[in-house]
Amino acid sequence: MIDEWYIGIDKDGYVSDYDYRGDAVDQEDNCYVINLNWDRFTHLSGNRFTSEVAGNFTLIKTEDGMTLEFDDASINSEDIGQKTNLNHSDLVAADCDASRSTITRADSEQKAYEKSK
Repeated sequence: MIDEWYIGIDKDGYVSDYDYRGDAVDQEDNCYVINLNWDRFTHLSGNRFTSEVAGNFTLIKTEDGMTLEFDDASINSEDIGQKTNLNHSDLVAADCDASRSTITRADSEQKAYEKSK
């Protein structure tokens, strides 16, 4: 089973993640749970970076994407897959919170319309 999940790093190093809830693992709505700007990466030199959350790490390019190897031995390395053609606006457009609030708003408007009849 594949857990579809994306990570985005903007030009200022802010890290966001997008967890697709309609995959085989989560089996929920066709939308993403989005966690914006939960960390920030700063380039140190070469393939070395620092994370505001997890400290220093080495970015290693792999056949399947990249791996973050953290200096702190208590933090497991993080494998990140291939680059996607999706961009931030594609993923935000399918935000689970936004889709749920839209459904709730539509239901409320329909009930108000039916009540006014």
